[in-house]
Amino acid sequence: MVMSGVTSTGDVKQILVDPSGRPINSPARQITPITKYATLSAITETILWTPATGMKWVITDIVISSTATTLVTFRDGSAGTTFMIGRCTASYPFVSNQLTPIVSTGINRNLTVQSSVITAYVTVTGYEE
Repeated sequence: MVMSGVTSTGDVKQILVDPSGRPINSPARQITPITKYATLSAITETILWTPATGMKWVITDIVISSTATTLVTFRDGSAGTTFMIGRCTASYPFVSNQLTPIVSTGINRNLTVQSSVITAYVTVTGYEE
C-alpha cells in the first residue's frame, strides 16, 4: 500500500507500507513504487506489466475507469490464471487498495488485463521483488 505524507518543508512524499502501516523501505530493503497505465482500446488481452528478468510483480493499488459499465479481467501471465475481475460504471470507478498485496505466482510472468468494452483505463501501482 502506498501512503502519502507532507514533510516539514512542505514536500509530498510517498512510501510503501505493510498492512500494519509500517514502512517497508529500510536500509536493507529498498522498494521503488512502480505505476503502470493502460488505455484498453480493444477487447483483447493486453500486457500491462512485464517485470524485470528474475522478478515478480506485486500489486498494491488498482484503479479502473471507463465511460460505460466495464469488466476488466486481470491475469497472472499471458493467457494465465484469472485472479481478479474489476467492475466499474461511467459514474463509479473501481478502486482497490490491497491490504495484502497481490503477488505474481512466478518470476518473469506478465500481468495482463482484458476489458469487456472498447475503451477502459487501468492504473496499477506496486513494486517488483
